[in-house]
Amino acid sequence: HPPWPQRSVEVAAQNEALLATTGDWINRARLIGANYSPGVSDVWMGRPERIHYPERKRRLRVFFDV
Repeated sequence: HPPWPQRSVEVAAQNEALLATTGDWINRARLIGANYSPGVSDVWMGRPERIHYPERKRRLRVFFDV
């Protein structure tokens, strides 16, 4: 889909009960921002997926104290 416009918004969580059921992290969480895209339809966001990077080649390093 083509890019869509975004607008900054101010958000206030009115009820954190559902978030509180997911663990103690919510007590340390803070809202840092939010975005809103007016008038967009037929856009779907998939679930997060772990990115597997190729394993880096390891080199043996030896350090001598002279």
